[in-house]
Amino acid sequence: MHLTREIIISKLPAAIILKLKTSHLFRAGIFPAHEFQLPPQPWNRTPGNIAFPQPSVPDHCKADMANRQITRRITISAAISLCLIFFLFIRPQGPPSPAIRAPGHIDHSAPASVPAITIHDSTLKGDVVMPKLGNETVKAELGRATWKYFHTVMARFPETPTDDQKEALRSYIYLFARLYPCGECAEHFQQHLKKYPPQVSSRNAASGWACFIHNEVNAMLDKPEFDCANLGDFYDCGCKEDEGGKGEEGSAASRSDAAKEGTRQHDGPAVEISKEDGTDAPGAIIESVMSRTRRFERIHYVVEPVEEYRAGGYHPVHLEDTFHDRYRIVGKWAYGQFSTVWIAEDTRLLERYVTLKILKADISSNSQESSILQHLSEADTHHPGKPHVLQLLDQFEHEGPNGLHLCLVFPVMMSDGEEITMQQEPRFPDYVREISKQILLGLKYLHDQGLIHGDLQPANILFTQNCDFTSDMFKEPEFSPVKWLPGVEIDNSAPQYLMCSQRPYGMLASASSSTLLVKIGDMGGAMWNTQDKSRPVTPVALRAPELLQPHSWNEKADIWALGCLIFQLATNEPLFPILAWGCTTDEVHELLRSLMRKLFENGNQRFAVYLSERLPTDFGKENTEQLANLLWSTLQERPEDRESTARLLNHPFLVG
Repeated sequence: MHLTREIIISKLPAAIILKLKTSHLFRAGIFPAHEFQLPPQPWNRTPGNIAFPQPSVPDHCKADMANRQITRRITISAAISLCLIFFLFIRPQGPPSPAIRAPGHIDHSAPASVPAITIHDSTLKGDVVMPKLGNETVKAELGRATWKYFHTVMARFPETPTDDQKEALRSYIYLFARLYPCGECAEHFQQHLKKYPPQVSSRNAASGWACFIHNEVNAMLDKPEFDCANLGDFYDCGCKEDEGGKGEEGSAASRSDAAKEGTRQHDGPAVEISKEDGTDAPGAIIESVMSRTRRFERIHYVVEPVEEYRAGGYHPVHLEDTFHDRYRIVGKWAYGQFSTVWIAEDTRLLERYVTLKILKADISSNSQESSILQHLSEADTHHPGKPHVLQLLDQFEHEGPNGLHLCLVFPVMMSDGEEITMQQEPRFPDYVREISKQILLGLKYLHDQGLIHGDLQPANILFTQNCDFTSDMFKEPEFSPVKWLPGVEIDNSAPQYLMCSQRPYGMLASASSSTLLVKIGDMGGAMWNTQDKSRPVTPVALRAPELLQPHSWNEKADIWALGCLIFQLATNEPLFPILAWGCTTDEVHELLRSLMRKLFENGNQRFAVYLSERLPTDFGKENTEQLANLLWSTLQERPEDRESTARLLNHPFLVG
């Protein structure tokens, strides 16, 4: 290598060598300095080596010499080009210096200090940055890669993070939503963040929150449910070795052993899992399954957990099954933590459809819901609020392979408040007024009967229209076969298949408020007003201040929840956006108390401004002020300061 380079250099003219010495190639070390020893030149010769004049060249040789000079120039130029190509592109080199690596060769000197960066909420929660993404294939591939990355981030988050680390993850999630490459996807993600803020108190909380959001997105897109119980199998945090546990190989081996034994692993402590609106979060059901032996292959559809088909659990149901010699199953409506709900045809009243709610066997024997519903069906038939409470049509018990199940029959309701708020449609005064009035009438009926609902939330506010429900209204059935694991004894505790919900969504999206019939449903959490020592099942974000302390309480807790509920139905946003993933009850209550203190300190005028910013611009100043006053009268800290249902029904906003 050196010999070849010396030969090339020796052939170069002095002017070329001088040019190279002063060039960036020399300074960058491509041509080492010791290889450029120039011969003595006329401008630096000493007196002792001055050259004598050369003999003159005959004229007949000058033309030949000129041609030789041209040839020599061409040869030298070619040699230089080859030399540069060799040294720049062929010769193996080490990694370039940081100066060469830096983009644009900008000034590489380190700054004296790094400027502080302050990120405001307006930056974190601003409008999405990216345009819409029209290529559905690219969008799907991006989504799959994003979820894998997202779950991995959460799985590697510290189990006991510092405050700085918590804030870093929280800020990152909001910026991630703003900068997601798919604009319309980013908008949907931001809507979920408004309803379910990031949970960053621990690795377990962050992972659970991400899994919950994943399933919220899947439900919106009508995609299969993501298996939250199996996070550790695919998104290993890779930190067990650092934390004194098993390394990667040991972790994989333990998962393999668990799979062979048919057990389900769960890393980390169990967390309190509660959606801010109180509905059954996927994780809540999964927590009850974690410790049990698996008997079935996993089902990647939005269906109830198959492992809950066991003694004391769900009753197996198939299409065309008949219950009570009267109700023939024609479709699947929904499922919850404690029941499955089906569409059935009442064979005694042809073309009449009902919903059949089948409770798990282990809660059927001590359910207070049945007696309360029976009381309401026999109570004052002339009360104006009775039509606004879902009425029980029939009830009976059904013996099955998993035990004795309580079965409740109700009329079909087409929609609920949760679906209405998720549509993100602007709500105008007449709509908010009519819906609020009907809810209040139903709540007054319950209170007049000595009952406290205890679970007023969007999912329990049911909507329908004055028309008959027909079979062509629900979606086509989707089946997923139930497959038993090898070596497990097969019995009749599970159905042959599970079904996705056939409930139609969006049927009432454009319905006029004057045609809607609103009813309060789900008496599973209701109790008599004499049961003040029991604690209601009110969702965390809707709990009144007295429910956060071991104080006595009464029906005024429903009034507080009503105010939060009307706020959400009017603005499509929860008043107190809280998600309890990974937090203890005390932590959640302390967070809620801090939000309440801020509400009380700001006062009703600031509350009115806060409300107006979330209503349509043409809601009207007077309507906004009246609605704010109505809500403020329900959101008083002391129960005795909250208005009764009777006084609220005479409020100017509802009367106007």
